Amino acid sequence: MFDFPRYSVRRKLFLISITSVGLALLVACGALIVYERSVFRAETVQRLLTHAEITGLNSESAILFNDAGSARTTLAAFRAEPGIAAARILDRDGGTFAEYLRDQDTPPPQELSVIVTGEPDFRFVGERLLLSRPIRSEGSVIGTVVIVADLDEIGARVQSYLIIAIAVFAVSLMASLSLSDRLYRSISTPINELARAAREITAGRGSGVRANVSAKDELGLLADSFNEMLSRVEQRESELRTTVESFRVARDSAQNAAKVKAHFLSLVSHELRTPLTALQLNLENLRRGRESLPPRVVQIIERMRVSTRRQVELVESLLETSRLEAGKLTVTVGPVDIAVLVHEVVDEVRAQAEQKHLAVRVDAETVPPLRTDARLLRLVLVNFLSNAVKFTAAGSVVTRLTVEGPFHRIDVTDTGPGIPHANLQQIFEPFEHVEPIDGKHTPGFGLGLSLVRQMSEVLEARIAVQSEVGRGTTFTIFVPALEEAEDVEPAPAPKDS
Repeated sequence: MFDFPRYSVRRKLFLISITSVGLALLVACGALIVYERSVFRAETVQRLLTHAEITGLNSESAILFNDAGSARTTLAAFRAEPGIAAARILDRDGGTFAEYLRDQDTPPPQELSVIVTGEPDFRFVGERLLLSRPIRSEGSVIGTVVIVADLDEIGARVQSYLIIAIAVFAVSLMASLSLSDRLYRSISTPINELARAAREITAGRGSGVRANVSAKDELGLLADSFNEMLSRVEQRESELRTTVESFRVARDSAQNAAKVKAHFLSLVSHELRTPLTALQLNLENLRRGRESLPPRVVQIIERMRVSTRRQVELVESLLETSRLEAGKLTVTVGPVDIAVLVHEVVDEVRAQAEQKHLAVRVDAETVPPLRTDARLLRLVLVNFLSNAVKFTAAGSVVTRLTVEGPFHRIDVTDTGPGIPHANLQQIFEPFEHVEPIDGKHTPGFGLGLSLVRQMSEVLEARIAVQSEVGRGTTFTIFVPALEEAEDVEPAPAPKDS
């Protein structure tokens, strides 16, 4: 089956050459045969008209003196023309005066029965030429010369032309083979060189590989572009190695800095926890005896207690951050009654909410216990509820507990100022603190939600936030059931100082 696209380049070039030569020869031979046939007929007509004129002149006296023998002798001269099959001299009335037959054993050709008189005329009847020419004497027609000639000679000429065309085609075939082979080498050599270079690059020996092509044509331009591309690739690869090495050094430096930072945070947090705890206890003792203290002192003690609590929260956040970064966060999986946990956390912030006259409510479905880490989940919920109470000036804080498929869903919704959409992702970054819409500063260090995101990843939970400026914010956590890993024991948390 003819499938040209799958043929090799050598075979394609050969077929193209042979097809081109064959078509050229076919068109040339066809045109030559048509031309030769036309020329042959014109020459034959002209030659026979000359013969007829000479015969008429030689037969004029024979007709005038009614000498048929002399006329036959004149016609006998046509034996020198093998192409003339028969000839006649007709008298004034169109009767046969004298006749010549090339083959005496065959009857006269039927074309001779056609009476032709008047002006010189000729016609082609099949493969024969019928020609007539009047014989004149003193301006009047006294007879007619009629000649019938065969056109077999044109067939012989066409046959000779075909033989010549076949010979020329054979020579052209050999020349096409040689030419196509040279063309193939001139095309395939650059292509093979490009393929060699590509194979070496694929095999990993790309450094310094080039395609050695000396051609100045389109293939040479392709090879030059290929080599230029290789040079640029090697340059980019060198730059990439340098960049990667710089990133590796920067990564190692960052990792070392992170370790130092984590160690520093842990050390500072532990060192700060002891005096802060002592200060908090002493302030609490003073607060219990506030009835005997002046109002101004009680107000100062209350401010100091709030500030101390914030410092303790910051220390706890720093401790959790250092544990997360050091990979030493303890994960204890066990059955947790989520509804009870939610109510406990809400009760912890209820007093703070009542001081701001906020309504605090829990809408909880009856849900089954869940295997998770109660401590980490409590920290997440404390952060959500503390932020809701902190940023809500009036209205309510509602906590909802539902079940969605394999997850326990907990929503904390407030009626605070809301968070601009552009800042929804920013609030989960460390030390990022988005100021409220009303411009009032709210105390905080920006570590809470960053810890929430990291602890939710540890719990394999998913957090989401929706907010509308002026209407409030809803924080959501989807908590899955955790399976305890038997082959991994959580690292113990650092002991408090």
